[in-house]
Amino acid sequence: MKSQYEELMRDPEFRRLAAVEVLTLEATELIAELLEHHHMNKADLAKLLGRSRAYVTQMLSGSSNLTIKTLAEVAFALGAEVRLKPVPAAGSQLTWTPDPARPNPYRIVQPEPLPDPAPSDGPAQYAA
Repeated sequence: MKSQYEELMRDPEFRRLAAVEVLTLEATELIAELLEHHHMNKADLAKLLGRSRAYVTQMLSGSSNLTIKTLAEVAFALGAEVRLKPVPAAGSQLTWTPDPARPNPYRIVQPEPLPDPAPSDGPAQYAA
């Protein structure tokens, strides 16, 4: 008998939403770890960024759209840089190998064709 999690992971839409949530959580956790490392709080970060404390609170709560640009700016302000590394999605056949000649040192080795999108009743709720 499969667990509820295993059943949910069979659904491509659930996997997509889960991947978005995991990345969002990782980004906000990274900022929180950098703040802790520097013994700073949200008010300190707000001052450093020239933003309001409410902006920082919203950004770290995951309720606002934390862009890659904002993540890079916040990390840099806290003395860090963020590098992205692809990992195969659940059920994916993609693999990556190091390629030091590229700015992002990974390249796709065995691309898998993407499935045709399912017909939709309207615009995607979470368009990229």
